[in-house]
Amino acid sequence: MNTQRYAILFFIFIASGCGIPIGKKDVNSTLFKSTDELESIVKSIQPGTKKDEVFAKLRLTSNTPNLNVINTEDIHTFVYGRAEVRGTPQEVETFRSRLANFRGYTLPITFLTRHGSLGWFNWTIEKAGHEQRLVLIFDNGNLARIVLEGRKAVREKETSYLWEIVWDVIKGSAQGAGEVSARKAAERALP
Repeated sequence: MNTQRYAILFFIFIASGCGIPIGKKDVNSTLFKSTDELESIVKSIQPGTKKDEVFAKLRLTSNTPNLNVINTEDIHTFVYGRAEVRGTPQEVETFRSRLANFRGYTLPITFLTRHGSLGWFNWTIEKAGHEQRLVLIFDNGNLARIVLEGRKAVREKETSYLWEIVWDVIKGSAQGAGEVSARKAAERALP
């Protein structure tokens, strides 16, 4: 009788398609009240602004979690694109010394939630939130570029059908068994 009760509850659960929280990714999302506030602050900061002022407006410190320093190659890409540097050795050295004055930072700002629901023979995962990255490039301590990349509104849905999952498990098991058999056969063939 107990088994029937659990089977009925399981059937009701599957039929209802209940949402189950799967996980959450939260990186620096509490620095700003909303993505709109972040956008308005970014728009208000003008090139040429001192680094300290930029950090103050964005409420950043050197201890802000996940505030990453950008390497010279990435700074080159952000400032000049993927252009190749050509010229005489003296011109290339002048360019490199000019690029050495640049400092860059990236800051991921992400808040994503994931929910899963079980339906008739399928599993659906929904992802919602925002996923952005702030890029700051300074030239001799003055802002050269400020870019807010990414998606302000993420809403994705991915559906997997149970027979696909079962097939992958069966296929994986068969491949694993075949690999073991081939290895054993090779071992037997060795003197």
